[in-house]
Amino acid sequence: MSRHSLAVLACMQVAMVWAAPADLLSEEDYFSAQPVVLSASRLSQPVNRAPAAVTVISREMIEATGFRHLVDVLRLVPGFVVGWSGGNMPAATHLGLSDAFPHWMQIMVDGRSVYNPAFGQTTWRAIPLMLDDIDRIEVVRGPNAANDGINSLLGTIHIFTRPASATLGGMGEITAGSERFREINLRYGGETASGSCGSACSAAR
Repeated sequence: MSRHSLAVLACMQVAMVWAAPADLLSEEDYFSAQPVVLSASRLSQPVNRAPAAVTVISREMIEATGFRHLVDVLRLVPGFVVGWSGGNMPAATHLGLSDAFPHWMQIMVDGRSVYNPAFGQTTWRAIPLMLDDIDRIEVVRGPNAANDGINSLLGTIHIFTRPASATLGGMGEITAGSERFREINLRYGGETASGSCGSACSAAR
């Protein structure tokens, strides 16, 4: 084979390598709709226009993971470290900065902070939420004190729950497993002339 033929073959191989990634993308990938977030600036805006790095975890993503604890869902967020302190207390932090009483991250459920000033921390097990109650989670990765207060130095976790009208009726769930795992979840949603309301409780050991 002549040198000219080898040169042409080499150019063709290089062209194929450069063209391969472009073939994997379509016009839909460039113009697909971006998730709309509310937590970065309290304005409804696409996530790519938000003035902060925001990760959106939808209800479908939560169901697909198979996780049973709220704190485990944060494993889907870039930069988050999730573990268990003392073997039985869930803990989560952003960029690995934390201590025994983490107070540098704000956690809000439907716009209300669940930070406990008496203990100087947020106790994950004390949040009365089941994963089935969550509609979506928006995580602001970085300081956002202007919107969420002084505890949002490392970031803010915004949890939005499903409306009571979507969970009408009663629900009870008992789960048992190895290592003495026990969990009981109860929920009831009702509807009146003034609107819908619901309540839930959870216990685990």
